[in-house]
Amino acid sequence: MIGKLQDHNQTDIFKPFLIEFIDMNHELVLLAKKIGWNTLEKELSEYYSDRGRYK
Repeated sequence: MIGKLQDHNQTDIFKPFLIEFIDMNHELVLLAKKIGWNTLEKELSEYYSDRGRYK
């Protein structure tokens, strides 16, 4: 079993963080901050399986 990867605090120039190049004043970013993601996830959780994809 593969465990979780350790968090590395050092940035990688080939893998920049999204926040480093996204416009935080863009209308979609502002909209995303207004959405209650936890509530939305709870409301939609009944449509998802804990086992993965059904065959």
